[in-house]
Amino acid sequence: VDGLTSEYEENITNVINPSVFPNPFTSELTIQSSIPFTQINLYDVHSRLVFSHINSGEPLHLFHLNDLHLTQGLYLLELSGKNVIPSHSVIIKN
Repeated sequence: VDGLTSEYEENITNVINPSVFPNPFTSELTIQSSIPFTQINLYDVHSRLVFSHINSGEPLHLFHLNDLHLTQGLYLLELSGKNVIPSHSVIIKN
């Protein structure tokens, strides 16, 4: 039924949705996830890759983005790993 979610679906969403904060941000963004990730990509509104980080060691659960020197606007944050991790919109403000 539209608009209803099961307890199982809510629990899955809570597990795989990473925390991305603060959002909006000015100079530093923290990404925290219970699901390990190995790659971080940040795209601008024109789908251009503006930042990428690949971790060659152990998968990450926590990462800090800072000193990106990007213009104010909306960006898409994509995390990759063995599991599917939802993308997030983040806003950079000056």
